[in-house]
Amino acid sequence: MKEIQLREGELALVDDETHSYLAALGPWRLCEGFARRTGRVRGRGRRGPKALNKFNFMHHEVFRFIGIDTELIDFRDRNRLNCQLWNLRPATKAQDTRNRTKQSNNTSGYIGVYSTQGRWLASITFNGKQMHIGYYDTPEEAARARDNEAIRLHGEFASLNFFEPIVPEPFDVVLSRLRQAVAA
Repeated sequence: MKEIQLREGELALVDDETHSYLAALGPWRLCEGFARRTGRVRGRGRRGPKALNKFNFMHHEVFRFIGIDTELIDFRDRNRLNCQLWNLRPATKAQDTRNRTKQSNNTSGYIGVYSTQGRWLASITFNGKQMHIGYYDTPEEAARARDNEAIRLHGEFASLNFFEPIVPEPFDVVLSRLRQAVAA
């Protein structure tokens, strides 16, 4: 693992294999939590020239480096500056929205857990519909029930309250798995 310094002093994490490629594309800066190239890369949109395209962002450049083109890329650990290949995965819009943090107005401290009439309600959204899981005596019980349902419904894209740390995999292992998935 190597680091690339952004203009604002933040550090982006990258693989040894992609470091020289990404460093040559720089300088990089922080933009809404993502590492983005400075300057403008012009493309053609439906409404004429546009200044931003997906290849301005470091995580998309990592996928371009390995030869995979995808519209959306999800960060497994939710850290937008961790552009190591093991942390990135192609995603659909629905999958990308499943792996998100708790909302800023959250009062329980857990994703999908709400206080109501002295008890704790666990719920989850799936395919645009809110599903109630049940009522529990403690917020921790409700959060664990919600996590179990999230894993069942969302699989690897589940956003969990209690999660195990992600174990990084070697670059070539992840690369071969991604190429097999794209070929299928």
